[in-house]
Amino acid sequence: MTKKFIQIFLGLMTLLILSALPYTIYSSNTADVKTAGTSGLPRTDVVDLSSHNGSVTESNFTIMKNYGVSKVIVKLTEGQTYVNPLASKQIINARAAGMTVGVYDYTHYATKQEAIAEATKFAKEVANLGLAKSTLLINDLEDVDTTALTNKTDTVTSLATVYYETLNKLGYTNQAIYTGSNYVSENDLNFYFIGNKRVWIAEYPTTPSSSNLLHQQYGMWQWSSKVEFPKIYQAADNDQGGVTAVFDASIDYGLFTAAKKTYPITIKMVNAKTNAVLSTTTKSYLAGQVITLPTIAGYATSTSNTLSAPAQTKTYTVKYTPNTYTTTYKYVNAKTGKTLKTTTSKYYAGQQNIKTPLPAIKNYTAPTASTFTAANKNITRTVKYVPKAYQITLKYIDSQTGKMIKKTTTSTAYYQTPFKTPIATISGYTAPNATTNNMTKNTTLTLKYTPKKYLVTVKYVNAKTGKTIKTAIKQQVTYNKTYQPSVPAIKGYTSPKTTAIKVTHNVTLTLKYVKK
Repeated sequence: MTKKFIQIFLGLMTLLILSALPYTIYSSNTADVKTAGTSGLPRTDVVDLSSHNGSVTESNFTIMKNYGVSKVIVKLTEGQTYVNPLASKQIINARAAGMTVGVYDYTHYATKQEAIAEATKFAKEVANLGLAKSTLLINDLEDVDTTALTNKTDTVTSLATVYYETLNKLGYTNQAIYTGSNYVSENDLNFYFIGNKRVWIAEYPTTPSSSNLLHQQYGMWQWSSKVEFPKIYQAADNDQGGVTAVFDASIDYGLFTAAKKTYPITIKMVNAKTNAVLSTTTKSYLAGQVITLPTIAGYATSTSNTLSAPAQTKTYTVKYTPNTYTTTYKYVNAKTGKTLKTTTSKYYAGQQNIKTPLPAIKNYTAPTASTFTAANKNITRTVKYVPKAYQITLKYIDSQTGKMIKKTTTSTAYYQTPFKTPIATISGYTAPNATTNNMTKNTTLTLKYTPKKYLVTVKYVNAKTGKTIKTAIKQQVTYNKTYQPSVPAIKGYTSPKTTAIKVTHNVTLTLKYVKK
């Protein structure tokens, strides 16, 4: 080959290689190697690793810790297939040195389906390592593939949101995004769904300075990709010396402790039949977090029992289909409680303005019509009907003479309602036994009272001495009867004159005889 041809060939190869490089995530400034602990540099709170860094030892991490590093972020996955073979060892060694550990996924997705698949793969590998769901998971969003969108309705932001929501649904709610300042501006990346304090931004100034800290609006700033730690060498597995290893360095503005971005979601539960509001609840959720719809006794949701929380404040109106329940109507005698008739009807829970059916029942008056709202269970409604009223005339007579002994009175009886005869107390008479009857018409009842018997005692005495001169006689006399005492002749005495009396009680008559 000629020298000129070789130069042309090498030039073309260089262009091809450069065109295949990933999307740059930092400014075009080339950063020199910085030594951790150098005065005037930003803090090195965090380093991040991939398999390129090798199996960094516990002693290496201890050296980093002495220079202020307290957190390590390890690359775990890339795309849908790659898994960092050294991730487990790197995590174990970092933790052994007392470091807080997070993991990241270098993403390539360009569709919703790919975003879901990559997030799902990432979560699976996190679980395979036995990492807690509270572990910080980071979407490393920098590759040019993530900008080659095929669906016109998709954006870099919308797909990042899908990825974020997928991890939230899987229970991994401690998330952040890593990207570069150029990537943000060139792709109009909006962090509304996760919040700026959950963003790890990369930009490498030529002369990073602790007096000029960039991107403090975000949670963390990666200020260099070339920071070395004394006594940590590229041959990191044996620390035998040689070329000093370099690491990505970041200053943490609070990324690891930043509050999670949540949105208030209101669930308005309405009756699917009436649109009446049953209940309303508001709670804050992470984007993509599963919302389990509240249960309401007597109702079933018309949709799925869960929703996915959106990355915005929103009110969902969820229709609840009421169950159908049986209402039993029991029509009873208002006086006795006895069941006259029973019917049933079916209503859905919460059904309003139901008019109580009032069938005609002979000899009974229905109550005033009323409305009610159906219950969320089977119920029995008791409807009281007033029986027809009848006038009962009561006559009180002497059972022996048939004469009226008290003024006639009236009372009220009701249809098919036991009527107990009211018994009045009348002086001088024994009342009849009360009777109970079901009245079906206006009725006159004649109550026969038996006159009582009273004892009449007649004594015969000496008018002067009061001494008994003849054995007294005793006789039972009916109440209110006229009694004329007999006056027998007694030898040696003149008989007295007597008059008849009406007997109303026990009485003693003393007949006084005058001695001749």
